[in-house]
Amino acid sequence: MKKQIIGMLCATALLSSCHIYKSYDRPKDIEASGLYRDTVSVVDTLVSDTVNFGNLPWREVFTDPQLQALIEQGLTHNTDLLTAALKVKEAQASLMSARLAYAPSLGLSPQGTISSFDKHAATKTYSLPATASWEIDLFGKLLNAKRGAQVTLLQTKAYRQAVQTQIISGIANTYYTLLMLDRQLDITEQTADIMKRNVETMQAMKDAAMFNTTSAGVEQSKAAYAQVLASIPAIQKSIREAENAMSMLLAQAPQTIKRGVLEEQQLPEDFSVGVPLQLLSN
Repeated sequence: MKKQIIGMLCATALLSSCHIYKSYDRPKDIEASGLYRDTVSVVDTLVSDTVNFGNLPWREVFTDPQLQALIEQGLTHNTDLLTAALKVKEAQASLMSARLAYAPSLGLSPQGTISSFDKHAATKTYSLPATASWEIDLFGKLLNAKRGAQVTLLQTKAYRQAVQTQIISGIANTYYTLLMLDRQLDITEQTADIMKRNVETMQAMKDAAMFNTTSAGVEQSKAAYAQVLASIPAIQKSIREAENAMSMLLAQAPQTIKRGVLEEQQLPEDFSVGVPLQLLSN
């Protein structure tokens, strides 16, 4: 029985000391050009020189200076991104600690004593003991800790990049929503002016008994005019809600957002959304 226990302990020690695993080696040459179809072309698949969001910096996609300023403000003050940046620093510190574990540990314990007997002069003694230790990574403990810290650092960097991408897309989406709402409000107000003049014209024609204009026609034009007027407060409410959402992304109190107009926006004419691998590479 004792021999069996000793044999099991020895086998466990041998298995622990031997590297029965190996590091993951990512294949270098992965051909993925024909896996996704190009959304711009009708028959062609994605090619390496396709202009897509995965290869474009956000400043080249969103060229509106006011939108760029809002994105810069969001990246500077957004609490989620600041938290992600702190997590990256924490992971970097953990990786540094794991690397320093390979170095020897040095310790100093300075001591001093004063003693006196029978009113004699005091005797002072000093000592400076030093200790040094070095842990040999026999079973891969330090190596695994270092690899774990490296993976954690990569994970936190990827998380920070994902948060940054989400913030940029959220600000841009809200910005263009505001521009579309502004344009919708402008068109609605212009339509209301036209409907108002139409009501006045219909009323004048009825009063002059021209073209058989009836009271029903006048009332119908008034109803259409009232319907258009009723839609204006709803659009204004949507604009205010969008501005509040933008203020939250910018980590500021709700306020009016300075913006351009929809007609001045310029985006790349032909581009592909890119494949997920290219999007993640940024």
